[in-house]
Amino acid sequence: MTLTIALCFVAALFDGLDIVAPGLVAPQLVADFHLDPQLVGRLFSSSTVGLLLGALYGGWSADRVGRKRVLIASMIVFGLMSLVTAFATTTPLLFVGRFLTGLGLGSALPNLIALSAEAGPPHMRTTLVTLMYSGVPLGGALGGAITLWLGAADNWRILFYVGGVGPVILAACLAYFLPESKLYQQAKSDRAGAVSAHSGIRSNWSSALFGGGVARTTLLLWVVFFCTLLILYLLVNWLPLLFVNAGYSRREAAVATIVFNIGGGLGAMLLGSLMDRMRRHVVMFVSFVGMAAALIALLVAFRSSGVALSVAATAAFAVGVFVIGTQLALYGISPNYYPTAVRGTGVGAAVAAGRVGSIVGPLVAGTLLGAGGNAASVLTALLPVVAVAGMAAVLLLNRPVPRET
Repeated sequence: MTLTIALCFVAALFDGLDIVAPGLVAPQLVADFHLDPQLVGRLFSSSTVGLLLGALYGGWSADRVGRKRVLIASMIVFGLMSLVTAFATTTPLLFVGRFLTGLGLGSALPNLIALSAEAGPPHMRTTLVTLMYSGVPLGGALGGAITLWLGAADNWRILFYVGGVGPVILAACLAYFLPESKLYQQAKSDRAGAVSAHSGIRSNWSSALFGGGVARTTLLLWVVFFCTLLILYLLVNWLPLLFVNAGYSRREAAVATIVFNIGGGLGAMLLGSLMDRMRRHVVMFVSFVGMAAALIALLVAFRSSGVALSVAATAAFAVGVFVIGTQLALYGISPNYYPTAVRGTGVGAAVAAGRVGSIVGPLVAGTLLGAGGNAASVLTALLPVVAVAGMAAVLLLNRPVPRET
């Protein structure tokens, strides 16, 4: 169990590094490729289109050929395409590199979730998944550190060199050290499990996602993931530029990004643990209330002129705790709603629905800023989305989970 979580944590670390990389170096990309705000938004969304398609295929493939094989292939594609981004000299090649990087990364995510969820007993699933996926915000913090102290602030390609070579090396480690999920192997070898997996994968997706009384659960998962990932990816991609828009320097924006991601890592571990120990309805309700309050605090800091970086960064830390922490807790509970034979398909579809939100989020910010809006107006637009996500999450937690887990 420990080895699986540790290896998946490192994979999630590179995931987080790649997610924040374009936002951290956006001013350099704007200068080198002559991008306007709308094109920046499209660049941010190009990788998330790949993430959406990758999540659908990666989840489906995981139930068919195994979690480990798909994860290894995903990390190789992810790493190589990050290197394509690093060597890009034209805008089309930059966009292609980001799209294909997202394809590999998106395929990896359902497998990271499934492997972590199936590595331990059912009552620890949320804790294990959130512990593993806390690597994402910490990877974001690593990206900020590379920008500040290892030269990426002056040479944007450094971030993508690290994000390219690392996953390829990790893929070799996964091939040698990572064990396949025992639950997957059991379902594959067990006659009843094999029949279930065959029908869940080879017929049509509706049987896995909408059959057996899970239709409402699936739809609620999709709504929650769409809304929360819209918020998360808007902030992950645009937070550095929002800080610059609010009057802070690029280095101060990088510091705020590090603090935001550290808060997310701590929030993920805290909320994931609480979800397995306390009433989930209460934890989730408090999480979304905290998310709204943190966004309002950051909004006020942006609207007020001359607010010290320490104050704005504290608000960014709180936003990270609740936005990133809540999303990762949702990743932790989602595997519980699908049996082993179709877990990859179910989680992959939910992640893909969320990726639609992650495509929309950066585009919304780019549109608002391109139309003359400011950092505060972007945050204001997120508050209704928080309300919808919170209501859907509470309804989701009232749904039953299958006995076969």
